[in-house]
Amino acid sequence: MSDQSSFDPEDYEGIQPKQSAISNAELRVLRKQAAKVAELEAQMAQRDRQDLFTEAGVQRGHPAASFFIKGYEGDLTPEAIRAEWEKINPAADPGVQQAYDQQLAQDLAGHRAAIDAASGANAASSQPDVAAELNAIRLEAEGKGGKWMADNREVLAKKTGRLMHERGYEVEVQKRRSRA
Repeated sequence: MSDQSSFDPEDYEGIQPKQSAISNAELRVLRKQAAKVAELEAQMAQRDRQDLFTEAGVQRGHPAASFFIKGYEGDLTPEAIRAEWEKINPAADPGVQQAYDQQLAQDLAGHRAAIDAASGANAASSQPDVAAELNAIRLEAEGKGGKWMADNREVLAKKTGRLMHERGYEVEVQKRRSRA
């Protein structure tokens, strides 16, 4: 009896606990699953990062957005991201965007006035499709968005002027001074 009470398993270094054996096929499956989990975690982290930038006001369609998102190494809070984005993209500032929107509204009013004048002048003419074509130009531009229209005022003015000239109307297109 005294022999059993003095038994200490730590005295036997050669004894190891029983280990379960995993077959090579099972190990392969587990490794594939681990790789898939790692891939999905990376995708989720990338989506979370993109959502964070979107929340901060970075427009994904902006030409500089992809470079900004890839290269940004600052604090990952919407406020910090927004502050850095506004430094490289002044249009992200609500005040600048409001100025673009106001300029766009003025330009649209001018184009609509030209459309209205053309449609009124053509009511009795043999070319009633001018108003429809001008309206199509306006709708196409509005479909591309306010920022595009603000950046491409001269393109719209030339397109409208060219159409009016082709139909026999004399239109003077004035260039606006660029903002400094």
